[in-house]
Amino acid sequence: MLALSLLACSLTGTKSTADAPFDMGRFASQRWIVDPNNEADNGVGLLLLSTGEVSCSEFSTAGYDLEKAVRSGEGLIFMLEYESDDDQSPGWTGLWSGGYAYSDVKGERYLQSLAFSDTFLYYLGGYYSSDSSWVNIEDASDGLSGTFQNSYWSGKFDTEACGAWEEGEKLDTWYNDTNSWDTN
Repeated sequence: MLALSLLACSLTGTKSTADAPFDMGRFASQRWIVDPNNEADNGVGLLLLSTGEVSCSEFSTAGYDLEKAVRSGEGLIFMLEYESDDDQSPGWTGLWSGGYAYSDVKGERYLQSLAFSDTFLYYLGGYYSSDSSWVNIEDASDGLSGTFQNSYWSGKFDTEACGAWEEGEKLDTWYNDTNSWDTN
């Protein structure tokens, strides 16, 4: 029985807790896209894990519109942001914990997490929150690969790099009152 459980987990790509609001199942799309204005000392990127088919072209508007990305299936979106004052940039690899993290050597990291189902985006947490989400990026050479966990789901990912998103309105992040992305 244990072997069947392990096989099922490896086929689905994600594990749901007993109290999860919905079961994610297997990820059909695993995508990584970045802000076209990223620099060595600061950057923003979005990690998409979806049970629906989402192409890089559909994800290309992710910087200002997530509507296409959440139209089908269930999934998770992680927004990763880093900033440093010098050449000691934290980059993408390593541990990202929900909300804000600070290092006087490497700068700052910020992780915001959302789940989506039936075209709705559900805010899981963000800046200075009690969010239990984390992402551990093991490799960022071509896309991202690593593991993730939050209150309801955990698993592994190995994303396709989609390049930079199209220019548009600014990404709606924690800098304003909504603490979520604008999907309209």
